[in-house]
Amino acid sequence: MSFRIRKLKRMKDLNKYYLERIDKIITKKKKYDKKSKLFLILKLVYFSAFLVCFYITFAYLNWFLGVLAVVALFNYLHVYKEDVKNQKFINRLKAIIDVYQREINYLKNDFSAFDDGSCYLEESHAYALDLDILGKNSLYNRINRTITPLGSKKLADGLLNFDFDKQKINDKQDAISELAEKEPWRTEFLSLKTNKNFKIADLLKFLNLEEESSDTSKKAKDPFLYSSIIPYLLIFSNIILLTIVILVFLGILPSSLAFIYFLLQMACTAICGKSTNLIIKQVSGINKDFKSYVNILHHIKLAKFTSDFNKFLYLQLFNTKIDSLKEFNSFNKILNSVERRNNVVIYFLFNGCFFFDLWIVLYFKKWKAKNIGNLSLWIDVIAEYDSLMTKATYEFNTPTASRAIISDSNKFVYKALSLSHPFINVKDVVANDFEINNSSFYITTGANMAGKSTFLRSIGINYVLAMNSMPVSASYYEVSFFDLFSSMRTSDNLSNNISYFNAELLRLEELIRACKSNKYTLIILDEILKGTNSKDKLNGSRMFLKAISKLPVSGIIATHDLELSKLEDEDKNKFINYCFEIELSDNILYSYKISKGVARNLNASFLLNKIIKRI
Repeated sequence: MSFRIRKLKRMKDLNKYYLERIDKIITKKKKYDKKSKLFLILKLVYFSAFLVCFYITFAYLNWFLGVLAVVALFNYLHVYKEDVKNQKFINRLKAIIDVYQREINYLKNDFSAFDDGSCYLEESHAYALDLDILGKNSLYNRINRTITPLGSKKLADGLLNFDFDKQKINDKQDAISELAEKEPWRTEFLSLKTNKNFKIADLLKFLNLEEESSDTSKKAKDPFLYSSIIPYLLIFSNIILLTIVILVFLGILPSSLAFIYFLLQMACTAICGKSTNLIIKQVSGINKDFKSYVNILHHIKLAKFTSDFNKFLYLQLFNTKIDSLKEFNSFNKILNSVERRNNVVIYFLFNGCFFFDLWIVLYFKKWKAKNIGNLSLWIDVIAEYDSLMTKATYEFNTPTASRAIISDSNKFVYKALSLSHPFINVKDVVANDFEINNSSFYITTGANMAGKSTFLRSIGINYVLAMNSMPVSASYYEVSFFDLFSSMRTSDNLSNNISYFNAELLRLEELIRACKSNKYTLIILDEILKGTNSKDKLNGSRMFLKAISKLPVSGIIATHDLELSKLEDEDKNKFINYCFEIELSDNILYSYKISKGVARNLNASFLLNKIIKRI
């Protein structure tokens, strides 16, 4: 039993744990709030002292007070710096409190603070719509804690597309469990918010495109960007300007000459403006957003990992050859310089004196040449950590869930004990044992609201969790690799002139096409051919199941059509009947337990009769 499980077993309640964490952080924050008030008073005192001493110094030529003015100014600047640092701590603590508060809301089934991933949803996807993978109150909506745009996409991609690599799944399981135990470090990571609209991918695209487009003709037009002699010319020109300024102070040269040379350097900067503005425009305005990535890297670097996959990711960022944090800090300094040059005074003064814009571009080109090969990798690793952190939070919040076992068998394997749906509260859930055999079809009958659809979704969604190295809602869960396809929520499309029945046929056609192209598929169907009459539906369903059973497929089918269960009489090895039975009395009793056989009691007429009696 892992440390996390033992720890949570000692906890009375996750909600209580999160509240205790908030109380501790609020207590800590109060200390910094007191400091902030003290710093405010000190800043007022020191700045007032500086103004008074500065005035008296020049009004009465009291140079002693001039020294005090300088001391007061330095004290003010020191306090200001400490106040900024203190405010950063306060903001950080507020962000951590927000993370814990969102988790408390999550435990109350309030997922409004988390993105639901609707932007990644495709209605034609093999299973996403039927299994509530994306969208409001979906699996993604419940588990998503990502703080970067690429992390969000990586999480969605994993839920929609499986990576059939047993070793990688097992390694990620270890990595997720390790991160789940790293509380509160993990929560501090989640507090490092980034701008979800920050298109760092656009910056990467720009860097790569610029590299690809640097042909000979462009080099001829823009020698500044590519000539190695340019930095030396800039230094030489700055030395000349410095020499002129010294000679002007010595009275050897007229001051107008320094001004003329200043304008000359400004003109040179303007001539290269076409070259520099393109790069500066691309990196301008992302300083604050990029800095968040610096904070993320700094936080990751502080961690010590023991799992193989976390250590592997760590070494992609920090190794003896290169340090991503150091390089990101260097790029952040370039961004700070770009931000400073947007000040009109600095723009004219620094460009006239030092070719400021040109040096920015030179440093940028040097940084790019050194890091262009690693930047995409670093961003991807951050996104991977981001995705893992989300999954680790889900594991922390579901202490009763267990780790999936990935089977080595070449045959189809699906074995589950105490299987349930992860969306249902543990206190209310009714779990079932179930096993799906190779090339078998499980025809499941039962009354309305007896649990058929929820059970079918439990089969599918837990497999999605398992393929993403996340804990599953079962006491024992073993599966092999296979594709998943479902048809449970077919709808018409009037804008495309597609009727409900036609939409069903199109979905089943997609299913057959997928099953033919996949190595092995598990299909999950809820009422085949709902859009036609009973007799036609029965004949069509029988025809479809017999045809699909010839492909490398296993399936579980929910139906109200008891006649379909007679397929078991024709082939007991291929078709197996299961049901969710109910008890009819004054009040209907739902057991939500699956058992072998065909349902005997149905409730539609019973419930409708009760409604009619109330009329």
